Formats: sequence, C-alpha cells, structure tokens
Amino acid sequence: MTATLCAILVAEGALKWDDKIAVLFPGVKADEAWANATLEMLCTNRAGVAGEPKREDWLALWTHRGEPIDARRMLTERLLAAAPARPPGAGFEYSNFSFTLAGHAAELAGKEPYETLIVKKLFNLCAGGLRVLSLKIFNSSINVSLVN
Repeated sequence: MTATLCAILVAEGALKWDDKIAVLFPGVKADEAWANATLEMLCTNRAGVAGEPKREDWLALWTHRGEPIDARRMLTERLLAAAPARPPGAGFEYSNFSFTLAGHAAELAGKEPYETLIVKKLFNLCAGGLRVLSLKIFNSSINVSLVN
C-alpha cells in the first residue's frame, strides 16, 4: 500500500522515483552512505535498510509518546544517522522500516500525515467503485482496475 501511495504521488508530481534521501528528507542528517538511495529503492527493499532492525530502534518506536508522524520522523532520523546495512542498490532485503521511510517521504511530500493520505489517495479511490488507475511504476506503465 505504501509503494502504491508513493506511485500516486509520483503520478501527481509530488515525488519522483529517483528522488534521493536528501531530497526526500530535507534537514535530516543522513550518513553519507545513504547519498544514492532513492524512493524507488525504498519501495523495492533495495535501499540498504536492515531487514532486522536494531532492538533499540524498535524500543524507541514502541515507547514513543506523541503523534505517529513524529514517531516516523524520529525513526527516520535514527535510521539515516547510521550507515545502511548494505550499500543502496546492492541487493534485496525485505524491511518494514524501508516502507516506514517511504511512508514518511510520502507524508512530507503530500503535506499530510500518512494515515490521512492513504485514506484520501488510495482507500477512497478503492471505495469509489470501478476505477482505472494509470501509474508509471519503476519505469513501467501499468493500468490497475480497482473494483468495489
């Protein structure tokens, strides 16, 4: 769902698949090894985000008090401050936190919290009946029929 939300924002011009970490997260101090990681890499689990996050990152997330957008910002800062688990683009490893980063990029670009954007841009689209959604996803154009 997060990758689809990002694809919608790409289609709308709010994001680009080749946007790099510095563009996606302005003001966040990222380790220089993240420099070439892109939104596409985040959405395809090729950005170098560890599949098994550090215990202290999970603990910080679970004990966070406040708004979810603030928790995602905190996690983004923690993850990007350290070097990636592997060089961006070097291989595939599924990571929930990769999608957390992509979701935070979406909410920054969409100027609304992730929970609001996913409802407005994706769930409401699905609930609206038969629709055809044409998106360019990772250099391939696709048409998706959404049926209610």
